[in-house]
Amino acid sequence: MRTLLACTLLAATAAVAAPRVIPIDIDQELGGLDIEVKSSSGAVTVVTLQNKSAQKADCRAEFEGGLATPVRRAAMVQPGKTATLSYTMKDDIARLHVTLRCKPA
Repeated sequence: MRTLLACTLLAATAAVAAPRVIPIDIDQELGGLDIEVKSSSGAVTVVTLQNKSAQKADCRAEFEGGLATPVRRAAMVQPGKTATLSYTMKDDIARLHVTLRCKPA
């Protein structure tokens, strides 16, 4: 009986601690710039921007998921450099929508 209880508690703890992977939809408007966009989800969603163009890029992202107020992040990405925009989920959501807009700076 104690073994069963211990296994149940261990399984419940692992289920709570495991990060949840959710689908991410990214709507991109890159303003003619050559920017590579990558994303990963978990407890913290990360959008990585790699500027492959010869101009500095002014990028702004809006993270929307569930009923929470959209969260905005911004980064200036130098030519040949990488920037990271992140979003920490506070609610249990089924899908995250990211609107990304970049323009030459």
